[in-house]
Amino acid sequence: MKLTRFKVTNFRSIVDSGWVEVDDVTALIGVNESGKSNLLLALWKLKPANEGDIQPTSDYPKKQFRDIRQEPGQYPFVTAEFYTGEFAARLGHMAGISSTDAANVRVTRSFDGRHSVNFPCHRHRTTAEKQWVVDLLTNCAKQICSGKALKQEAALKDDLANGLCRVKASLPSSDEVSIGQLKCIGDSVADLIPASVAKTSVIVPLVRQLADELEERLDQMSALPPGRKDDVVAAVVEAMP
Repeated sequence: MKLTRFKVTNFRSIVDSGWVEVDDVTALIGVNESGKSNLLLALWKLKPANEGDIQPTSDYPKKQFRDIRQEPGQYPFVTAEFYTGEFAARLGHMAGISSTDAANVRVTRSFDGRHSVNFPCHRHRTTAEKQWVVDLLTNCAKQICSGKALKQEAALKDDLANGLCRVKASLPSSDEVSIGQLKCIGDSVADLIPASVAKTSVIVPLVRQLADELEERLDQMSALPPGRKDDVVAAVVEAMP
């Protein structure tokens, strides 16, 4: 991984450095006691080689000493962004995101010593687009109506199509569907599937497929953000230079 930029906040004399861009050659220029050493010290403590323990008496800014001592985990002091390069494919697989989204990773360390990770290029969705749900229900109903159902499924064909229309009519008015709402929608679709189904049925598998798609999206929405997975955090910290 290659460091591309970093920033330091509330560390010793530094309040907020802003983002410091890093290239193959980067120079810090300033008068004595302007904070250059503190800037680099905070960056070093992102992943210190040795003897890099956080020292409250010297690392906590004096004006915030009491607040930070009470809740050190609420106070990040250094954040760095890395280009992951060849590590992106493996990291993306571990995190459950694309290698493109894993191409850049942001690592933060707080005063409790813990690291947190997030992926700036990845958007972790906790809602589903209402239009996506509408399209799924509509397309499934159309396929059922146009499909060649078994003779004994003539009534079931109408029941399934009408049931999907009722589910669609019950959708919230907002453009986004929450986790709880999507679960209710998925349960309503699953409830339409009869307990006894002919092995050669053509229409029931369509509803099952719809229920599976809704459940898959629900699992994605309910999952931890990729950067909060313990194995992902550990892998990123280990790979940091």
